[in-house]
Amino acid sequence: MWCVIAILLPVFIFVPSFCKGGETAAWTIISAFLALPSESDLLLSVEWTLRHEVLFYSIVGLVIWKPRIGAVFAFIWVMSSAIGSAFTLAYPWSFFFSSYHLLFAFGAAAATAFSRGFNKLPITMFVSGVALFAATWTVLCLRIPLQSSVVTHWIYGLGATLVILGAANLERSRTLHVPRAVVFLGEASYSIYLVHLPVISAASKLVKKLDGKAPDALLFVATAVIALDAGIIFHIAIEKPLVGLMQGLPAPQVSSG
Repeated sequence: MWCVIAILLPVFIFVPSFCKGGETAAWTIISAFLALPSESDLLLSVEWTLRHEVLFYSIVGLVIWKPRIGAVFAFIWVMSSAIGSAFTLAYPWSFFFSSYHLLFAFGAAAATAFSRGFNKLPITMFVSGVALFAATWTVLCLRIPLQSSVVTHWIYGLGATLVILGAANLERSRTLHVPRAVVFLGEASYSIYLVHLPVISAASKLVKKLDGKAPDALLFVATAVIALDAGIIFHIAIEKPLVGLMQGLPAPQVSSG
């Protein structure tokens, strides 16, 4: 994340036409590098998810440090986020009690079920998850309104949970064999996620010059391929070397007391 922000920041500084306003403000830069709670994400638009993840892992840290207190706090936090989603909360409460936080509970439930050997109907679970996720996406593409965006988040989350748990069990039973190319894309997915929107934004400005000179479908595919390739290059050139460097560092010593 820091590498992407470090690349984007000079662009916003030296090419003001890319700015919408506020990108180079001191607090914007500080909160972006530290992934602190924020009402907007001006430097790296996808960072909003990382800010919620930092909050989640802070609570996980509390659970590890003080299991009983942490578990109670985590339960209250998740339930408060679920209940708070029914109300229109002002910032910062809208951040700390976002509807997205229930998705962490979905993931934790899937991990717990997998670690305890739950393996019932994995194919049905996987197919149902894909169908639920795809149906939700289709409904939104057709502009058919669901009850609320909160419901959309949770249906997406439930679909993803079923897919992950079903696929993990299929892989564990050696029923599912994932091609190496797909595994590689999975390994590069975080890099692709981080860079795809800035690259799409830049590519769109270039593609716009070809408007009317090429089919829209071809321009769409070209933009998508450019963004995908940029993410893969970032993964190979930056993410993998950094991960290797971190793995080479000595592990911290944990006191038994």
